[in-house]
Amino acid sequence: MVNSIARQRAFTLIELLVVIAIIGILVAMTLPAVQNVREAARRTTCLNNMRQISLAAQNFESAHARLPTGMNGPVGWLSRTNRPVTPKPSNANSGLYIGWPVYLLPFVEQQNIHDELQQASNGWDTPFGASVNSSGELIVANVIPVFVCNSDVSVDGNFSEPYTDPAATSGGLGLHSKSNYVGCMGVNASVYSPWFMGSLNGSSNPHKRTDWGIMGINSRTELRDIGDGLSNVMIFGERSSAENTLSWLPPHERIPRGAIWSGWSPGCNAPGHGNLVSVLGCVSRRALPTAFTVNGSWSSTGVASSFHPGGANVAMADGSVHFLNENIGFYTFCDLNVMDDGATTPWP
Repeated sequence: MVNSIARQRAFTLIELLVVIAIIGILVAMTLPAVQNVREAARRTTCLNNMRQISLAAQNFESAHARLPTGMNGPVGWLSRTNRPVTPKPSNANSGLYIGWPVYLLPFVEQQNIHDELQQASNGWDTPFGASVNSSGELIVANVIPVFVCNSDVSVDGNFSEPYTDPAATSGGLGLHSKSNYVGCMGVNASVYSPWFMGSLNGSSNPHKRTDWGIMGINSRTELRDIGDGLSNVMIFGERSSAENTLSWLPPHERIPRGAIWSGWSPGCNAPGHGNLVSVLGCVSRRALPTAFTVNGSWSSTGVASSFHPGGANVAMADGSVHFLNENIGFYTFCDLNVMDDGATTPWP
């Protein structure tokens, strides 16, 4: 009886190891494909963010007959014009450092945050970096999804969270929520702040026609000023929080920076805070040019860097958005950043 019953054959150890190895190979083959699909989805979301921002800028232009200023600020040698775009009620020659994203808040369904900042600053008269709303929450710590690329990874592992750098909190300025998008100032001769800020903003700059991009400090760019054509000039670029890779840079220049949507908080040297490029970016055409190319080593002050493989997303003045390949010719890239140099470089 026992001999007539078919005995079920068990797996041997070798067979089991072979099966495990096959499963491991299949997983290894499938995982990159899954990751690629996820990254493609994140890149598409980032492009959609830029489309919304570009549409907001177009709507702002329709309402105000000009594009939003890159950064509002006091009158001085860094100002493109002789008066602030939004002067302080208490001093017509001065203005808070207000970034272009703040001006676009009403056009990206964030009117409430815009109004909270306006109220907390007494009508744009006093700094709002440490202001809280009626619930006691820091206003500038609000995460605005349209300003964040989901492919980006910050130092603390969660880019959508506000800054947690001690230099920000110790200065009493609170935490500012990050952004991944900056306005394009143009190209310049120097990589060192504030000299490149002066080059790209000073109204007395003799090279402003060949240097200036659409955005700057107290810029009032109208569509007619973009002589090279709306489809040929960048207005926004994506910026990652990747660390500068040049080992000789001072520590504060190697800190991953990205951007912030609120503007600038003077006196704070935390990443993205203590500099005027928190919402603006530039390209150096004549000094260390390769460092400022797409995903270059100076990307923390540039206009096109990301964690997307192979390039970064940018938006043109006509509202179109594109993925800019990191292998683009550098001087073609420069031409796309300048709005009226006579080089009507078409989109590559």
